[in-house]
Amino acid sequence: MMGGILIRQILLYIIATLLLIMIIANFKLKESPSPFIENLKKLELSLWLVDWNLEASIEEAVNTGDGVDNYQLFSTYFDEGNNLYQTEDGKQLIEQAFSNNSFADHNIYLTIINDQFLSENQVNQKDSELLRKILSSNTTIEEHIQQIIHTAKQFPFDGVELDYEKIPENLILSYTTFLEELNNELKMNNLSLRVVLEPSFPIESVSLPQDIQYVVMAYNLYGYHSGPGPKANYEFLEKLTNKLSKTNHDINIALATGGFIWNDQYTDSLTEQEVEKIVQDYQVHPTRDSNSDAMHFTFIDNENIKNEVWYADASTLQSWINYLNNKNFHKISIWRAGGLSTNTLNLFKLHSM
Repeated sequence: MMGGILIRQILLYIIATLLLIMIIANFKLKESPSPFIENLKKLELSLWLVDWNLEASIEEAVNTGDGVDNYQLFSTYFDEGNNLYQTEDGKQLIEQAFSNNSFADHNIYLTIINDQFLSENQVNQKDSELLRKILSSNTTIEEHIQQIIHTAKQFPFDGVELDYEKIPENLILSYTTFLEELNNELKMNNLSLRVVLEPSFPIESVSLPQDIQYVVMAYNLYGYHSGPGPKANYEFLEKLTNKLSKTNHDINIALATGGFIWNDQYTDSLTEQEVEKIVQDYQVHPTRDSNSDAMHFTFIDNENIKNEVWYADASTLQSWINYLNNKNFHKISIWRAGGLSTNTLNLFKLHSM
């Protein structure tokens, strides 16, 4: 009998001790948050929402709560006459964002892309010739600026973002002049300007207007144009941040979620959710690459084809953000909503804690 009482007392003591340890640990966690969470709180975090996956984009944006500061609505292109054009999905994306109270306290930007819709089934993506036509004269530049202003004023946007890629070298001077004129017009209409630049853009040697936020893409190291590999690695980020540190511009760095799949027949992009389905369906075990913190794996599919997948998960994004924080870059844009994992959405939520 005495032995049973003693055992119960010992068990109660152990349980009480464990509870005390948990309480102390929880107190220390609240009093001394991890350096990453502290750095994350200081970030300005932006997220692109895309028209071709508008429902998931809206849903995921809502699920981040107050974890994202700025939303860019990837929605506006060009038609065959070089005029601004929105798909029906693009119009819906804009309307749903402005009718949803979850977006009310966030900055919303209209993103314009130099993709030209020649027909329903023919699209010239990142069209350099289109840019050449737009920038060909003072008249065409002014017409384009007025179209941008008119389109942006249809809804209460906070600003405009230009994602004009594959800018020919001999058009860079004209493009910078256009940016200055556009920025002046936007400011007169209480709109700000973000400009997306490819990592190869010579930002360190070109005289760009100062009071514009430049969003530099820190991805596409591997992709459609290459064999397997991560969207970014630390060697790539090191070279890019060293170049950007030589400028005195307002720099925002864009990171990409998801990844790519390669095989002998095709290369295609994958969202995080698509990667998770492959992992589950084929019972594969991804490993983390030490040079990039990206995940990768190979598998044989149902058609007996060997595939290789590289992708960024939430831990990859956390590592990249940590790296950029240590390089004194505190404005981060994420490509993109629509297919994000629960872990990545939870990572964004930490921003508002």
